[in-house]
Amino acid sequence: MNQQTDLKRFSYKQVENESVRQYEFCYSIDINQENTLLIASAKAKINVYIFKIGNIKLLAKLGGDKSYIKHLKFLNKSQYFLSGSLHGFIIVWSKSLLANPKYIQKIKTHQSQIVALILHPIIENQFISASSGLIQFFQYSNHRQWFSVDRISEIDQILGISINMNGTQIVTSSENHRIQVFEHQQSFLQQKNTSAWLLKQTINIKQQGFRVCFLDNDTFVFQPVTQLWNGTKHMNIYRLNQLNQYKKENEIPVKGASQRCAHIFPSLYNQSKQVLLMKNGNYTNIFKYVDRSFKLRYKQVLTFWTPEVSGTLSDDGKYLITWDKNSRQIQIRIYTELNANEQEQKDE
Repeated sequence: MNQQTDLKRFSYKQVENESVRQYEFCYSIDINQENTLLIASAKAKINVYIFKIGNIKLLAKLGGDKSYIKHLKFLNKSQYFLSGSLHGFIIVWSKSLLANPKYIQKIKTHQSQIVALILHPIIENQFISASSGLIQFFQYSNHRQWFSVDRISEIDQILGISINMNGTQIVTSSENHRIQVFEHQQSFLQQKNTSAWLLKQTINIKQQGFRVCFLDNDTFVFQPVTQLWNGTKHMNIYRLNQLNQYKKENEIPVKGASQRCAHIFPSLYNQSKQVLLMKNGNYTNIFKYVDRSFKLRYKQVLTFWTPEVSGTLSDDGKYLITWDKNSRQIQIRIYTELNANEQEQKDE
């Protein structure tokens, strides 16, 4: 099947009368793999919602930390989800204990705020946490506890982080105007199997950026901001060259230039729908990335009239869920392929 020929225009259309009012500031949102539970940070609390179109309702309020919840993440194929706070705590929660809310484990290995919680794409029940100057890898044990299995400590102050599809490379953007790429290497020394994350490449950049995201195993995007943390006109595409080094290959225009950009809502690439979400200023730019190229004709742009927007995509790419400071609502949008008339209207 030729993907280019069969590619259709799309739109994430907002579901009317399906918004949920949430006045408390929301730094992070996530939805479980089954699309049945939605979690949203609410200052130092976590709101847990039953997710069902036509009947989204609050199920529980969780509070295990005194500081703001900065990141939330469901663990796939598991009953657990994670929260990361401003004070550097990671808390493991269980979906089966929501009736009597109590966390499973509280982890304090970071000395500053959690800037990211991401899942390892290959190793089940392994997650990666990041703070200023530290990346840590946690693995689930048979004792219902997570323990640290690896770390990267000789690193810049992190603003954004992403891991590639096969879990062998991590890219970070930093406050020091650098992009760093780390590669996982295994070796057999004295009949022992050891592994380590080693610095593969450092890329000096003129501008900082909060958002960096792998699109496949050898391509990532980076969205720079100005010195005043305003959005810029382009996002940059980096691809591995013949010398096995990442090099800037192209610039893609984005909306949101010269608007203040908040350090929430990381960039996301969804393989199921082949869409990239890139927030910039007051806008969320949505691209189709197919066959290693951007199909700019299929772009969608959402306007929120505020830089304070958090959001996520469901694992299947069907639902785009956002909260913004302007509306103070959690809004639901559904991936919709446009018919011929709608496509013509979009072209006008």
